[in-house]
Amino acid sequence: MRFNRISSITWERLLLALAMAILAAMISLKRWGYSVDQALYDAAIAQVKPAIGPDILILAIDERSLLELGRWPWPRSVHAQLVDILNEAGVKAIAFDIVFAEPDRANPDHDHRFAEAISAMGRVALLVHMEQTYSGGQILEVLPTPELASAAAALGHVHIEYDVDGVCRSVFLKEGLGEAYWPHLMYALWQLSDATLPEQMPGLQAENPSAASPFLIARDFYNLIPLAGPAARVTTLSYVDVISGRIPERTLRDKIVIVGATAKGLGDIVATPAGPMPGVEFNSNILNSLRNRATLVPVTAGVHLVASVLLVFGLIMAGLRATPRQYLLLTLLATLSLLAASVATLVVLQIWFAPLAAILPILIFYPLWSWRRLEQALRFLRRELTRVEQQASPAVHSTLAEITRKLTFLGQLTGIDDWQLVEASTDKTLAGSPTLLANRDTLAGKLAMSLHIDDELRSCQLLWRDGGGRTVDQQLWLSALANLDAATRSRAQIQPAELVTDTIARLREANQKAEENRAIIDQCLENLQDAVLVANLFGEILFANARARASFTVQSNRGESLMGCLEQLSIEGGWPAVLKKQLHNNVELFAEVQAKGDQKQYFMQLARLPWLFSHSESLLFSFTDITVIKESERVRTEALHFLSHDLRSPVVSILALIEHYRAKYGEQPASQSDFTEILAEIELYARKNLSFAESFLQLARAEMVGDANFDLCDMHSVIDNALLMVRQQALAKSIEVNVDRSMDDIWVWGDGELLERLLINLLSNAIKYSDSNTQIRLLVQRRQDEVDISVVDQGEGISAEQLTKIFERFHRAGSRLEISGAGLGLHFVDTVCNKHGGRIAVESRLGEGSCFKVTLPLCDNEFDLEAAAE
Repeated sequence: MRFNRISSITWERLLLALAMAILAAMISLKRWGYSVDQALYDAAIAQVKPAIGPDILILAIDERSLLELGRWPWPRSVHAQLVDILNEAGVKAIAFDIVFAEPDRANPDHDHRFAEAISAMGRVALLVHMEQTYSGGQILEVLPTPELASAAAALGHVHIEYDVDGVCRSVFLKEGLGEAYWPHLMYALWQLSDATLPEQMPGLQAENPSAASPFLIARDFYNLIPLAGPAARVTTLSYVDVISGRIPERTLRDKIVIVGATAKGLGDIVATPAGPMPGVEFNSNILNSLRNRATLVPVTAGVHLVASVLLVFGLIMAGLRATPRQYLLLTLLATLSLLAASVATLVVLQIWFAPLAAILPILIFYPLWSWRRLEQALRFLRRELTRVEQQASPAVHSTLAEITRKLTFLGQLTGIDDWQLVEASTDKTLAGSPTLLANRDTLAGKLAMSLHIDDELRSCQLLWRDGGGRTVDQQLWLSALANLDAATRSRAQIQPAELVTDTIARLREANQKAEENRAIIDQCLENLQDAVLVANLFGEILFANARARASFTVQSNRGESLMGCLEQLSIEGGWPAVLKKQLHNNVELFAEVQAKGDQKQYFMQLARLPWLFSHSESLLFSFTDITVIKESERVRTEALHFLSHDLRSPVVSILALIEHYRAKYGEQPASQSDFTEILAEIELYARKNLSFAESFLQLARAEMVGDANFDLCDMHSVIDNALLMVRQQALAKSIEVNVDRSMDDIWVWGDGELLERLLINLLSNAIKYSDSNTQIRLLVQRRQDEVDISVVDQGEGISAEQLTKIFERFHRAGSRLEISGAGLGLHFVDTVCNKHGGRIAVESRLGEGSCFKVTLPLCDNEFDLEAAAE
């Protein structure tokens, strides 16, 4: 089932992702880290600055107004005068951010005068204040006096929302005891000044706008307020300047006026994201945001919860296949993206999404997951370290006897038998000759070494005297000592460190040893003289060593078709049947196979190879080249045939002659002529036998000769000697041998006797197969790096059919049976040519004679040529 195939690491990541999703839900529900979200909001809201409308005007009850008009509270008639002035100036609407909860008992007519002014203006909004009678006491709604309340066009509250950090960022546009029915004073002022209001009050509505008790405050239509900037951004005039007529009417015309206190000790100062500002100015920013439709709303709690959970779970699972570096980048990218998306929704959509619930779990997940990955990696490293150390070569710790044995064996290989190992600090002899230290002048070298001797790291010096060996032996001695010293030092350099670092260092050392062992095995397989192939049951080559790649034209070490390789070899029964038989019987299979191209023969061994870490088995092929062995068998068979037939025939003939002599003459002596005739026949057969034996021995010598037996040969001398040896044979048939050669030096690196015998064989054959009174030409032509020696006769020629066989052993060309021979002469010529790196070619037609051309490489070693000249 797919369920069971999910890896443990995926399950662990899934569980951690669920845990982080739950954390995101708790942050969203419990508002953990709320101050961080608010700090992010303050940074984002600074990008949203709605311009203050030019028609919004604050009339400030400031210090100068108090100085000229007297202490607060002022008579209501002063406010009535202000309303009349503003009405005459043509303002749009007025809002008093002042509490008029009690009547003016000293001057009741002033209240009446103020009420008349408000009623005459018609667009005046007054403040509803909610206060608690005492700490923990009942909350009351404090309205203006009944006369003023009935005269006002609208009533509204001015309560603003303080966050946990004491900063004002938001407002509820409706509020009241038990039920939210009082609009905010600024919303009421907006209604009085603008007839084009939206049908729906902006803001986030409560699911249940009613309070649980009629004595508790109910709130609705929550809005975040973007500020135009720090304090003093709204046009502000002094209350007393307007009362005193210092402000022209055109400045007041069509203004929306907000009257409030800014004097110290009288007005309230509100902390905002843009800094502290008077409450009346914050209210002005509320009105400005409402008019510009710039109020912001947060996402609902449910949407925030679901979005945070999905974002956290999705982003964590999205990095399932990422590497640690990639996931770090993914985490940073996700964090920045969430911040950017939060700012974008705030600026573009006017919706605030607090990002901490999504960001914090992602940031917490990264170190948690990294810790788990590190634990898993460390656990894996420890398992690998144990496995690799078991497979690696033995440690370098040795006893003094083992060190002595190693150095003794090395000295025997390199010819350095006189050596001494001493302790560096005390000059104490540990092994070897005890006298070298005293005779330092005779030393060939010394080497400082660190060796593990009896589980103790000791600093030593190795001294030695030159044994008179070759330079390469000295190099081998130093190289082996350096490797022994380096192996010890590399282990000594690994110091205890932090756990992960120490484990990695130990694993690296163990891997290095395992790689050395693997390299040794690979080198052994690569340099085997047998061709080795390993293939799986799908017919794909898994391994092919160098000999297999060279013998069977395998292009790469693995991945090629097995049958494509085996089809180059022929086997009895065909390869599919052979492979099927091996798989069914599960026994080693041995067979002789033959290459189709070069006729090479191989001894094949086939076995099944079970793999330790694989469910499938493999096939192991080993091909041993037995071409030379088969050729040796063939040569031996032919030699036996030659010995049993060709060499035996003359001996049988001699014995027959002797028996004939005895039968004919008995005890009577033969006449002189008969005796001479018998001796001549015996001599003929004996010489024929001797010739056969000599040809056989010469061929055997040619086949065994090597480069070590070669020397510089002057081909002019070789040619002259060969001509001298065949001179009598040519004179007997009145055959003229003409030599055409240049007098340039012709030096060949080879065996002079064999080269001479090569020419004798060619010249003798030309004489034997030529008619009397004919000519034979010997042509010698030197080229740049080769010499061509051609023997041209006027004999009977050779047929095209026999031209392909004339260089084979025991083959005789020609149709003259009276000409004796063993069939080894031309085979001898071909063998000598090959041994000297040359070649032989023949051109012949029946009735037109033959031309044998031998091509040999010239010697190009200037040093050898100069030595020969001297």
